[in-house]
Amino acid sequence: MQNSYHGYYSLPGGYLKRKESAVNAAIRELKEEIGIMAKPGELELVVDTQHNWENREDHVTIFTLRVDEKPRIEVDNREVISAGFYSPTEVLNMVVFPPILSCIEQSEK
Repeated sequence: MQNSYHGYYSLPGGYLKRKESAVNAAIRELKEEIGIMAKPGELELVVDTQHNWENREDHVTIFTLRVDEKPRIEVDNREVISAGFYSPTEVLNMVVFPPILSCIEQSEK
C-alpha cells in the first residue's frame, strides 16, 4: 500500500496503542487501513527487528495472513491512496519500506 505522506510502498501498520499487543495492532491496522478482517490465530510472525527510521530506532513486527481467496481492499484515499497485491518479484522492483525486503526473504525460505 502507499500512504499519502510517503513516496514508497509499505504494509498496513502503525504504532501500538497502550497495552496493545503487536498481533492486535496488526489486526486493527489491517481493518483501519485497507478494510481486511483477521483474527489473532490467522497471523504468522515473519519479521521482528529493530530498524532505524526517521532518526529513531523503531521496533518493526511483520506478520503474514494466508487466505483462500484474495480479499477485497478498501482504501480511504486520505491516509492510504493505493493498495494492491504484488508478487515478491514485483516488490523487489518497487521502492518499499526496507523491512519488507526481510519479509520477502523469510517467505522464500
